[in-house]
Amino acid sequence: MPPDNLKIALAGCYTDAHLAGIYRLELAPETGECRAVPLELPLENPSYMVFSKKKGRVYLVSETKTFQGQAGGAVACCRWNGSGLHLSSIQPTLGIDPCHLILDDKEACVLAANYGTGTCAVFPLDEQGELQPCSQLIRHRGRGKNPLRQEGPHVHCVRQHPAGGRIALCDLGLDKISLYAGQGGVVSDAPLQEVLLPEESGPRHLIWRSDGQYAYVANELANTVVVLQEENHRLQPVQVVSTLPPDFQGESTCAAIKFSPDERFLYVSNRGHDSICCFQLEGLGRLRLVEIVPSWGRTPRDLALDDSGCYLLAANQESDRISIFSRDLATGKLTFTGCQAELRRPVCICFINC
Repeated sequence: MPPDNLKIALAGCYTDAHLAGIYRLELAPETGECRAVPLELPLENPSYMVFSKKKGRVYLVSETKTFQGQAGGAVACCRWNGSGLHLSSIQPTLGIDPCHLILDDKEACVLAANYGTGTCAVFPLDEQGELQPCSQLIRHRGRGKNPLRQEGPHVHCVRQHPAGGRIALCDLGLDKISLYAGQGGVVSDAPLQEVLLPEESGPRHLIWRSDGQYAYVANELANTVVVLQEENHRLQPVQVVSTLPPDFQGESTCAAIKFSPDERFLYVSNRGHDSICCFQLEGLGRLRLVEIVPSWGRTPRDLALDDSGCYLLAANQESDRISIFSRDLATGKLTFTGCQAELRRPVCICFINC
């Protein structure tokens, strides 16, 4: 069992031929030093996860093209014992390459985004929090302008409105955000609204401000963040900002988008430029660029902040390390601590005891 003074997170990795897909991260808040401890878990490519403190469960996607001899990936439920994980239930997602999932606000169901087939699968939970078979599959159709990345629908993210009642799906392949009625594990067949973004935006991840008045979308292909403002239960784009320096000419794609705990700052990772972009939230939810700093590694796919907001962790997928940054709470600016945790192909980070 790790010492009580450490902040504990879990890191998911692409497994390929490597044995460890999950690591326990032990962050020392006094120094910023971080240690990665491999955990035994028979799960392939655990590329995204969420934690239920109430149920003591971790829910993960297994981002694969086949599962148990059938096309598609899986979602898994694991019991957390304070130091490790035990796989307790697993279900097929009925879609290829699940890459994102959420636990609904009532903790009654898990919703998973199947990137490869452009669907979102709904999984009821029993009283103990164990996964039941898929009860509903929301399917997108169509294609976008980019023939390589938008040959079909690619649902990359699912989010619930902070007030409940609505589910948002980011579709990278169709350049749109679809909002559905959803509560208690049941989602409407048809969307309530579709927010169309400029062609080749490639919306990847969305986060809501906690008051539900604004949503922020990281556009993977366009390397932008679009600010959506809610009025009369409908979202409208009100601002678009770049995540890259104006003089950058290389190839890059946006990945993670995360708030600071106080929601005064927003952080976005750039893969290719290999950097972290910091914005400050100003009046009317608008964004002002604060800084763009190196991620101290290649392909920063995910970011995570601890509950104090003093540290930000960046999962650098292609350099096999997680870089640790200290954070100025007043300005939002990041400083690389010089500390890194080494692990194979990290792609997601989830704090557990924060």
